[in-house]
Amino acid sequence: DNQGGRLYRTGDLARWREDGQIEYLGRVDHQIKIRGFRIELGEIETQLLQQPAVREAVVVAKAGPSGTRLVAYVSLHKEHSITPPALREVLAQSLPDYMLPSAIVVLDNLPLNANGKVDRKRLPEPEFISEGSYAAPEGEVEQVLANIWAEVLGISQVGRNDNFFELGGDSILSLQIVTKVRRAGWKITPRQLFERQTITALAGVVKPVEEEMEPPFAKQMAIDTAAPIPLLPIQLDFFEQPIPARHHWNQAVLLKSRQRLQAEWLDRALQAVVQHHRALRYGYEEQADGHWIQRAAATATQAVLWVREAADSAQFLALCNAAQRSLDLRNGPLLRALLIDMADGTQRLLLAVHHLVIDGVSWRILLEDLKAAYGQSTRNEAILLPEVTTDYAIWAQRLQHFPVMHADEFDYWQSLAVVPVTLPCDDLEGSNALEHSDTLTLKLDRAHTQALLKEAPAAYRTQVNDLLLTALGSALCRWSGHERILVDLEGHGREDLYADVDLSRTIGWFTALFPVALDPTGNLDARIKRIKEGLRQIPHKGLGYGLFKYYGTDAQRCLLANLPKAQVVFNYLGQFDGNFERDTLWQLADEPIGDLLDQGALQQHDLSINGHILVGELCMEVSYSKARYARTTIETFICIFLAELKSVITHCSHSDAQGVTPSDFPLIRIAQEELDHLPIPFDQLVDLYPLSPMQAGMLFHSVAEVDEEDGDIYLNRLRIDIDGLDARRFKQAWQAAINRHEILRTGFIQEASTPLQWVAKSAELPIIEYDWRERYSVSSATLQQDLDALAQAEHALGLDLLKPPLMRLVLVRLADTKYHFIWTAHHLLLDGWSTSQLLSEILREYGGEVLPTPQGRFRDFIEWLAGRDQAASKTYWLERLNQVNEPTRLASALPEVQHGTGYVVHSSELDQDLTDQLVHFAKRTHVTINTLMQAAWALLLKSYTGQPTVTFGVTVAGRPADLPGSEQMLGLFINTIPICITLRPEQPIADWLREVQAQNLASREHEHTPLYEIQRWLKQSGQGLFDSILVFENYPIDETLRQSAANGLTFSGSQNWEMSNYPIAVAVSHQRVLNLRFGYDCQYFSEDAVNRLATQMITLLHAMSRSQTHQLCDITLLSEAEQAQLTAWGVNAQHYASVEPVHRLIERQALLYPNATALIFGDTELSYAQLNRRANRLAHRLIA
Repeated sequence: DNQGGRLYRTGDLARWREDGQIEYLGRVDHQIKIRGFRIELGEIETQLLQQPAVREAVVVAKAGPSGTRLVAYVSLHKEHSITPPALREVLAQSLPDYMLPSAIVVLDNLPLNANGKVDRKRLPEPEFISEGSYAAPEGEVEQVLANIWAEVLGISQVGRNDNFFELGGDSILSLQIVTKVRRAGWKITPRQLFERQTITALAGVVKPVEEEMEPPFAKQMAIDTAAPIPLLPIQLDFFEQPIPARHHWNQAVLLKSRQRLQAEWLDRALQAVVQHHRALRYGYEEQADGHWIQRAAATATQAVLWVREAADSAQFLALCNAAQRSLDLRNGPLLRALLIDMADGTQRLLLAVHHLVIDGVSWRILLEDLKAAYGQSTRNEAILLPEVTTDYAIWAQRLQHFPVMHADEFDYWQSLAVVPVTLPCDDLEGSNALEHSDTLTLKLDRAHTQALLKEAPAAYRTQVNDLLLTALGSALCRWSGHERILVDLEGHGREDLYADVDLSRTIGWFTALFPVALDPTGNLDARIKRIKEGLRQIPHKGLGYGLFKYYGTDAQRCLLANLPKAQVVFNYLGQFDGNFERDTLWQLADEPIGDLLDQGALQQHDLSINGHILVGELCMEVSYSKARYARTTIETFICIFLAELKSVITHCSHSDAQGVTPSDFPLIRIAQEELDHLPIPFDQLVDLYPLSPMQAGMLFHSVAEVDEEDGDIYLNRLRIDIDGLDARRFKQAWQAAINRHEILRTGFIQEASTPLQWVAKSAELPIIEYDWRERYSVSSATLQQDLDALAQAEHALGLDLLKPPLMRLVLVRLADTKYHFIWTAHHLLLDGWSTSQLLSEILREYGGEVLPTPQGRFRDFIEWLAGRDQAASKTYWLERLNQVNEPTRLASALPEVQHGTGYVVHSSELDQDLTDQLVHFAKRTHVTINTLMQAAWALLLKSYTGQPTVTFGVTVAGRPADLPGSEQMLGLFINTIPICITLRPEQPIADWLREVQAQNLASREHEHTPLYEIQRWLKQSGQGLFDSILVFENYPIDETLRQSAANGLTFSGSQNWEMSNYPIAVAVSHQRVLNLRFGYDCQYFSEDAVNRLATQMITLLHAMSRSQTHQLCDITLLSEAEQAQLTAWGVNAQHYASVEPVHRLIERQALLYPNATALIFGDTELSYAQLNRRANRLAHRLIA
């Protein structure tokens, strides 16, 4: 320079902007940076060209899945040949390993451009392969595994004998492999991958996913089409009733076609539908003992379709009644179709089906299939209908075992014995036969119906059925004078009990009939909540009642037979409008369709209430016996019912009406009263669930151990300088992330009986902006001090843990597009992996990428945790830690700190040589770098505490491989678990390291166990098992930032601040080199002590990696300088002329001073005379 100083040419291309900033544009040469090393590509090319076989050579850097890699392209002299592995081996003799190409591609000639230079753009893509001799995978399983390994590890091919760790595998990558293997239809565990480190070894334990689950029931039990089919409880109810004409017990619909139906096409469609659905071919036969048998015919032998003409309404009704009575239980058919040509030229189609084989859900299936079959028939196509789901017989046989499998729910049904059932009755002696039946209809106007369907359910998160039953219970209790009343409900009965059963397209009578207690006491708010909760508490939605009634034990059947019988049955069938849209083939007709049921049969209830939505209006049909009730009595009840229903709808449609109930949050147990008093806005509440073990611990320490200087110890902070930033887009990207992820809208409730986390419907991210462009001209030191003070002030503000989002952003504008970014967030929300992933998402969003909807939520993880087997984990941890006799406390082994306060982080970076040594050593011993770090910390703890077995905490990723989508979820998945390591001096180091890794593998299956539970089992709850933890970080935030350079952003000065409640926490990260961060509480550790610990740990790592070190006893804590000092101290520079033996000196001393004390050992004291005599006796004894 102009002062005579030396300047170095960097080769960087930049420009000096008007604002004083230097903008980096790239390189003027081919110097690149990989893994932190600056590499001159020309040096590698020179070494290649020095090889006799190489004629041309060029080296380029290629981006790959695992980062940038070197690729060499060569052409050879015609008279020479050399393979890429051999060429790479030659290069290894003169180049360091980081300069060795990952792939060498041999070409006939290098591609040239018009100027005669190598055209780098036309160089072919390389193939990255594993090192060593390649053996191709054999068989399907090995091929699947090899492809997945190659994808995750970022190489083009993996041989069956390649070692996972030698290819660069680690524990995080192992989780990705486990997940991808499962998606491919196979099952392995991370432990198996660690124990069987090659493709060929791992393939031996791989199982298909199906074998891990119960085999589908339909495959377990082949259907015997001729075998009897068990009757469901609703069918058994039917056969128990005294019905004179059992064949006449139907459900029917009357349809008006929008186009003229052709009988031939319709008959073909009907036959196809009957043949497709086995239930429509059922037949019933009564046995001598009175029991009925249900079987299915192989084919339909009876005609289904009748074609008739009706001159008037009387003839029409007669035809309908004839059709209704034409069904045959024994021989069929059980479906009758009647196509009637009316006098006005229109047509009606009556479909009558015996109730034994149809229900409300089945009608939808039947009508959809009939419409499809008729359409195909009109086009003269082969009739192909959607596949039928699980057969009725399979469902019925599976349910035979329900009472045994769910015996604990019987108490619920038995508890209903005390609920009143009686209703006012005008004539208790009146007949309840169907011949006296009459029906009155309650109709709700369209406005109230729309409010019931669209507005009212939102207030209390109810279903329409909940509100209808609230109104019904209120009306019945007002009418009867009871405080609560028992009614029978009809449910569809197609409950999701078994993962391998699908009834969505199965025709049959699945209805479940069961009693329900309605308690409408209190105001409307309390009434709706209580009845909603009562309905949610019904076990398995009532399915079990009928199963206990008919398939339970003798005692269970007897008890249910003696229960008071409800006099009201209620059934809400939902909206029928959707089945008859304007573009469908037909619509519902409104003419009378004759008698559905045998009029000689008895009604089983005094009131039968059936509701449905048709033409936008709610219709409630109330059927009763005219012999028992006067019409005015039922009209009075209907008026009460209508008033109660309108009252419920009006209340729920009011803006002030809102509330939640315990059943809305199935992952917690909470009383309604406690729920009502939680200090959260219910209109914002989306979900409520427990904390993970790590969250629970962090919340406790966040509240109970607030540091006077540092505030909340789990308040994390990230600071970054960003150049080229569009602040508006940046803020939008952050808000989009808040909207996308529930965990970012989560707050924490401490006031509940147990801590809870709640998810808000929306949350606006606080973003504070400062314009410091005028300050940017001051000295960098002053500016940095101001920024540090601002960051500390942000941290001191803290966060209200109840109110999401638990994060805050600060953008300090330093230049037009240069900002200092401060992100303060609570650790309760995110672990390190999630933080890195969130930043990546935000930067991708900032860059304009459309991100997919998250496939999983943190709630899924909490639910997964609840299903863990704690008993197995307890057994494991008690056995694993049985050697722990006392806690391992590093702080107690060091001098006590005087007046220390605050939390400090000390960083130590290993040099590249030591990092490479450790990486190669880990590969040779087939262990992870994490294992080496744990081993070094264990050695350090033993040296200070003197314990042969030491214990410390390790932080695990905690993302379950069997939880779908866990890799992409955001949240706090990590957990701290103990690791207990015994150190035996004579043990070979490699064996010991593999033992440590094996313990990590074994613990992985129990890594979600709360630490407080482990310590409680070991009776160490008071003081804990350890005071130090070690964390191996696999979430390189800097790498995430670097990958976003394509968005025009430049990041620098990244600072990540985290604290721990442990006295000392060691965090290890591995990017270019290994970095150790020692976060420590100054109350327990001094700066000098931690500096010494860091130095000694690096010394231990260096000692372990030395090839000449074979046993644990060979490893020393002392550095070479310290060992030299000890040796020097052991050498006495003063030399003595006397060489008289020591026993002669003692003898002389005994003569001179016989009574002087010579030796003290415990309570024993010997004079010189006594010592000499004992020595003489021992000498004579030995001589003899």
